[in-house]
Amino acid sequence: PRADVAALTDSATLALLREIWRRGAAPVPSLAGLTTGSVEALRAYLEGEQALARSEYDDAVSAFERAYAADSTFHFALWRSLYPRVYEGTRLDTARYREMIEHRDGFPTPDRLLLESSLQASVSEALAARRELTTEYPTYWPGWYSLADILVHAAPYLGTSLDEARAALERTVALNPDFASAWEHLLWAGVYQRDTALAIRAMAELERFGGPGAFKMNPDLLQYYRAVVHVLLNGGVFEEERLAREADYIARYSGGVPDLAFAQGLLDFDFPKAQVQLSEAVLERGPRRGIEASMWLGKGLGLAGRGAWDSALVAMDRWVGQSTGGSADEAPDAGLVTYGLAVAAVRVGGASPEEASARR
Repeated sequence: PRADVAALTDSATLALLREIWRRGAAPVPSLAGLTTGSVEALRAYLEGEQALARSEYDDAVSAFERAYAADSTFHFALWRSLYPRVYEGTRLDTARYREMIEHRDGFPTPDRLLLESSLQASVSEALAARRELTTEYPTYWPGWYSLADILVHAAPYLGTSLDEARAALERTVALNPDFASAWEHLLWAGVYQRDTALAIRAMAELERFGGPGAFKMNPDLLQYYRAVVHVLLNGGVFEEERLAREADYIARYSGGVPDLAFAQGLLDFDFPKAQVQLSEAVLERGPRRGIEASMWLGKGLGLAGRGAWDSALVAMDRWVGQSTGGSADEAPDAGLVTYGLAVAAVRVGGASPEEASARR
């Protein structure tokens, strides 16, 4: 109706956005963002996509939930909430998940195919479905990222190579250079392959998202990645001045984010010597109990990675002592992990069966 100004402006907004999507670079996966007739839902959905691109997972889930609340037929918003929920920690309730699946035929074809690839019964079937999707829709960036994600995390057990994962990630950032998670995964690939040029490029892209209000990928995580790249460029160890700065940062830290990352994070990239350096430097600074416990863990695993099994098990025993007793920082499986490491030491000739049995 001509007198309904709100309806007129909403319809004009939707029409304009459709033209933008058709003529320019799409800020969202596809035209799926326009499957709702509610501007309120669309606005929340776009906020969710922007938050997801910046790895602001909590904000992304919240925005997608608001989109669905504004339009209960907007099942695509629920679909887009699944990936950030992996990091945000909540799960989509069963009823809404089933409803989303039942309405997937209303999605654009590439989005429906991507969703269906996640319903496959095995990793090999999911991998095949995503490869087929990227072949059929070579400019659909979520398909490439989903392929890359499974190639990084699951498909290596099927015998795939990091080169294939890296190629899929490069295709993702070529299509959508503002998707932080793809750059993060490319950073991993660069460090794993000891490709300093790629690691520097990916780290620079992550820094591009940095700054107040721009990128909520936890600043502690960015600090960790900076340390990883430093170690890569410095031959697998810390330079003395940089080591002191990193140790000061961790020893003074009052949150919980870096405990695990800095306890084992350098080992994830096969830098055991640097991990021992960092753990020892932090321990020298007398950190709070939770940080201290994680540093003993890092030192123990780092020493094990260098074959110093006797010292490694002593450090792991210290971790057990720091991680039990009812504190907020306790790791209830610390004893089991330490026993398992002792068994591994026996297996490679680094400890006696009696030493493992004593920890059983």
